[in-house]
Amino acid sequence: MNNTADVTMTPWVTEDYGHNGFGYSVWSAGDVNGDGYSDVIVCTYEYGNRAYLYDYFMKNEITHDLSMTGDSTLNNFGSSVSSAGDVNGDGYSDIIVGAPGYSTATGRAYIYFEEQQ
Repeated sequence: MNNTADVTMTPWVTEDYGHNGFGYSVWSAGDVNGDGYSDVIVCTYEYGNRAYLYDYFMKNEITHDLSMTGDSTLNNFGSSVSSAGDVNGDGYSDIIVGAPGYSTATGRAYIYFEEQQ
């Protein structure tokens, strides 16, 4: 049995901030923006503690639609990320981002709801 596959890996999106941990955690976020297609969230826990939501469908370029930031520095915001499902019942996927280093004794989880027009 051959356990190899012919797969070509192509960079999909990059951010050039130097050593920042971009891509440390990546997850399918579900349909956060309500366009009917799944979105992708990419976190960087070392550069400004940020999480970016990307949507590529029907666009000529990949840009982030949403940028989320933790409320304290050096808290490892973005070291974990996931779709939270539809927490608020609005019919759209929500996002949860972890910050396990929020303080000396506690971590924090942030839930983001997309504001629909």
